Amino acid sequence: QRLMHRNFAADADVSSLHKNKLNKALHGRLSPLKSLNKFPRASTKEISFELEVRSLPQNVHRKKHAPTVFIRQVFPEIAAEANNSIDRDVLLIFLHGAAYSSATWSELGILSELAQQGYTSYALDVPGYGQSAQSSATNNKWLREVLTALTRDDARAAKSTAAQLVEKAGGRRTNGKQFVLVTASMSGQYAIPLLFESPPPQMVGMITVAPVQTGKYSKKQYKTVKIPVCIVYGENDAKLGMESKNNLVNVPNHEVIVIPNGEHAAYKTNPKYFHRHIVKWLAEFFD
Repeated sequence: QRLMHRNFAADADVSSLHKNKLNKALHGRLSPLKSLNKFPRASTKEISFELEVRSLPQNVHRKKHAPTVFIRQVFPEIAAEANNSIDRDVLLIFLHGAAYSSATWSELGILSELAQQGYTSYALDVPGYGQSAQSSATNNKWLREVLTALTRDDARAAKSTAAQLVEKAGGRRTNGKQFVLVTASMSGQYAIPLLFESPPPQMVGMITVAPVQTGKYSKKQYKTVKIPVCIVYGENDAKLGMESKNNLVNVPNHEVIVIPNGEHAAYKTNPKYFHRHIVKWLAEFFD
C-alpha cells in the first residue's frame, strides 16, 4: 500500500506524518485548523473515583466488595471567553504502560490540554498498577466492563453506579458518548484485541503508542478493522515502536505520527507535540 506523506509546515518542529489514501480523501474535505479554533479555550477540572469491577478476580480478604479500578476524569468547565460550557462529541479513554499509571497522562498536561480543546478524557489505572486493585487481569473483560460502565446508553444509564460516582465526585456524565481508546505499550494486551474481537459499539477510533501484542494478528485480520487508528511511535524506538507500526499500518484507515527523537514512551519525550498532532487527527475524523 502506498503511503502519503504530509508535513505541518506551521509547526515549529516539522512532523513526520503518514496518511493512507482514505485519510487523504477525508483531509481534502475537512479543515483541522479551523476545527481546532471552533471553541474558545476552557478552564478544566480533574476528578477521580474508584469503580468496582466484577470481572476481576475477587480478593479473598474483601469478599463483600469487588476489586476496584481507579479512574481520573478531566473535562472542560467554562469557556474562557464566553459564559457557556463546551464539550466535544467524542471522549478519549487512556491506558498506560507498565512503568506508569493514569497519573502520567495528567502530570504531563496531556489531559488538561485536551480539555482546553473541549475534549473530556478518562485515564484508568490498569489493574495491578497505580491506585487500582492489586489484581491480576488475565484478559480484557475488566476493560470491556469499565468502557461499558462509562459510556452505556440505556434507560438505566443515568442511575448506574459509574454515573453516580462521576456526579458525586463533581465530574461530567458521559452516558451515550462515543470514545477513542488510547493505549500505550503494556496496555496493548487489553486494547488491541478490541479491534478484532467484538469491538465495543461506542469505540470509534484508537490511538496507539508502541503497544504490545500487535504481532498476534495477521495482515488479513488487520485489513478487517473498520475504525480509524492513529499510530504513534518515537523516532528512536526501533524495537516495539517500529514492530507495532509495521503491523498496524495494515489497518485500512490509519495515520502514522513519528515523534522526533522520541523514545519508547514517545508522549513523554515531547508531550506538546503528541497532544498537538493527536488533536489534529481527532479534528479530521470526529468534528
